Amino acid sequence: MLPYSVIHGEAFTLKTTVLNYLPKCIRVSVELKVSPAFLQSQNEKREESYHICANERQTLFWMMTPKTLGNVNFSVSAEAVQSPELRGNEIAEVPEIRRKDTVVKTLLVEVRVHLQRIALAIQALQQLERLTSLYQKWSYSRQKISTI
Repeated sequence: MLPYSVIHGEAFTLKTTVLNYLPKCIRVSVELKVSPAFLQSQNEKREESYHICANERQTLFWMMTPKTLGNVNFSVSAEAVQSPELRGNEIAEVPEIRRKDTVVKTLLVEVRVHLQRIALAIQALQQLERLTSLYQKWSYSRQKISTI
């Protein structure tokens, strides 16, 4: 689950839920793709794979801190893997069809509000400088014309 947007440099929690709709238990490896656009912590459960039985789910959490502005893609993959481990009395199976799913979501990373106000103030000052320069050129041209 992702919010619509987050603030640049502020941490948020990325929540991912893996569901098993198969009639048998499976062992699933879940990976958040690394990106230079954000810092990420290891998922809270700190395991490489998870045993998920029929109609069950596993929810994972990562602490994320965006490092760039604009739209940032987050990619999470879940893949069924071989496992000799038992859960109860069931061995995890690897399904023959569609062994891996990847979900890519886009999140808007925005600048903090006070930084936005500073940026708007800088733009206003730059526009004022342009207007002042134009006025000075116009005034100078007017003086030249009146002396002719």
